[in-house]
Amino acid sequence: MTPSAIWGALPNDLTEYIFELLVDAHFYTDPAYTWVSLRQLSSHQKRAIEHRFASFWLPKVSITLYSGARHKYEYAIDDEAWPQNSDGNDHVVFRLQHQIHNPLLGIDQYSMPGRIGRKHLQDTWDQYDPVHLRNFTVRLGEGFLSAGCRGGYLVNDTDLPGLQVLPNNQIRFSWKGAMNELLREEMYMRKTGERLFADACNEWRAENAGRLLPVSGSGPRAPPLMMQLNIWRFHVQAARRVATLKHRVAKSQTDGSCRPLMLKFAAPSMMLHKQQPIGSDLRAWELARYNERCQIPDIFEVVNVEESAVPQLEIFQKWLHQSREHDGGERKEETGAVDIDTILDLYRGEYALRCETDGLEDSNDDENGPSTVDLSWPVGHVSRRDRRRGTDQDKNIQAVMVGEHRARWKLL
Repeated sequence: MTPSAIWGALPNDLTEYIFELLVDAHFYTDPAYTWVSLRQLSSHQKRAIEHRFASFWLPKVSITLYSGARHKYEYAIDDEAWPQNSDGNDHVVFRLQHQIHNPLLGIDQYSMPGRIGRKHLQDTWDQYDPVHLRNFTVRLGEGFLSAGCRGGYLVNDTDLPGLQVLPNNQIRFSWKGAMNELLREEMYMRKTGERLFADACNEWRAENAGRLLPVSGSGPRAPPLMMQLNIWRFHVQAARRVATLKHRVAKSQTDGSCRPLMLKFAAPSMMLHKQQPIGSDLRAWELARYNERCQIPDIFEVVNVEESAVPQLEIFQKWLHQSREHDGGERKEETGAVDIDTILDLYRGEYALRCETDGLEDSNDDENGPSTVDLSWPVGHVSRRDRRRGTDQDKNIQAVMVGEHRARWKLL
């Protein structure tokens, strides 16, 4: 993002004041745009944004290290080692979080790995290879972005520059480099997804031109909401990550400072983005279909479970903006206001789509459909409206809020 020359004609203090207003409008809702674009406005804004990121967004970063299909380690910022001295060092220390065990008595127990566990943890980190095996994911804003609704945070398997595995269950890396990796790919993926979604909508309009009724106003007619959800879930969600991965590989091939990446998909995730297995991957493909696996999940499998397509829809963003303007209150009397039932129905529809594609069945079916739906697989429940009584019970967006680590990848 290159600032226009018109800013040079204004007094410097006025220009910086306008820039600050622009940054404040996006800082808490769009960290990717703030970091990638707004940070380039001026040297002062770059320093200010980096300082604010360190205090606000960095504590909202979490790292999950996968050691297998059923075991993982969670890392979060080490409050005792942060903030560091102001010596220009941009490295941060993350500490392993307590592992939660659920014994037969049903009482959660928190513990840290012992001698054998620490060796296994070190072996897991030793397996990490940015070219051949990325066995961790980076998340930003879990439980905060998109008003904390399910699937609204950023997740990717981007690199951690300067990564060092320290004793005492700690890791150290460059947080500015990590933000560059995560947020630049997020912006590229966002633009790619918007283009793919627009192309798919145009294709849908061309195929259904004879059945669409004319509408007043400018602009083409948008597909129905459930069709938009279908497009995002099946045509955009995985495709934009495939395009981003190809971009990552192409970028590494032109950068002589690192080894070129390899474009190789894990066999279990090929079915998620319509890539057929070849050769030795065929057996792994068949095992993946029956969940007989021991390898770690790749980013496509993680996203298939954690990332919701609902926050990507325009109507969700409209509802979110409407909620912020009115402090979360419902304003049904306003023209064009989005009802909260519409958002909840989209989450229910997404769950139904996943049940169809994964072959899941609901044992609570009745004449009104399933009484409850598990929206975050597994997360809290949302009860459907009781149509027989006409009541509006459980009509609360809190039902699709994401708690701490509740929507993480889990082998079904």
